[in-house]
Amino acid sequence: MLRVSQIRHLLDAGLSSDDIAYLLPCAVGEAPELPGCPELLDAMRSRLRRLNDRMDRLARSRAALVNYIDAAERTGSEGYPTFTDACQVPTPA
Repeated sequence: MLRVSQIRHLLDAGLSSDDIAYLLPCAVGEAPELPGCPELLDAMRSRLRRLNDRMDRLARSRAALVNYIDAAERTGSEGYPTFTDACQVPTPA
C-alpha cells in the first residue's frame, strides 16, 4: 500500500509514469521523500521545465482566446447567424 500512496503523490506532482518508474526505487516514506542526488534532481528539473513550457503555452492560448472574445463582444452579433445554426451541415436532398 505504501508504493500506491507514493505513486499517487508523485502523479499529483505532475510526474509521468516513466519519471515515477525512475524515481520510485529511491522513494522513502508515504509523502515520499527523495534523496537529493544529482540524477534525481536532473530528472525532476527536466519534468518541471516541461510543465513550465506547457503552462506558458496554455497561458498564451488563454490570452489569445480572451482577446478574440473581447473583440467579438465589441463588434456585436448583428448580421451573423447563431453559432449552432452556422455550424449545421446541410442534409442531402
